[in-house]
Amino acid sequence: LEKDYRIVCPDLLGSGASDYLGNPEIYTFSQYLNAMVNLLARLGVQKVHWVGTCLGGILGMMLAAQPGSPIKSLILNDVGMIVPS
Repeated sequence: LEKDYRIVCPDLLGSGASDYLGNPEIYTFSQYLNAMVNLLARLGVQKVHWVGTCLGGILGMMLAAQPGSPIKSLILNDVGMIVPS
């Protein structure tokens, strides 16, 4: 895909190779969503094709539901059965 698209794979706080912060109250969906909004703003993109696995899928759905969402298309992979309201 990188031949035709810019690929960005964020390493979210407390997952992947990111450090774990001692305060579990920091790990909220609103915090993660805010981080993704800021990342997209910093990248300067207006529309994105979002592929989300697990937390990335949940955040993709949450972002797609926002007014003026930058999500052009959304592919969900293994987001689980529980989705926050």
